[in-house]
Amino acid sequence: MKLMGDANWWLPDWLDRLMPTIDIEGEAGLRDPEPQVEREPVLQGS
Repeated sequence: MKLMGDANWWLPDWLDRLMPTIDIEGEAGLRDPEPQVEREPVLQGS
């Protein structure tokens, strides 16, 4: 693997399209977190 370097990880486009996409970590089904809205503190009382 050291001799071939990055060529070890090269995959022809036609073969990449034929292979299924596998999600090992399971993150593909998760929704994106909702953005947090910063709110100003509310002062109570005088």
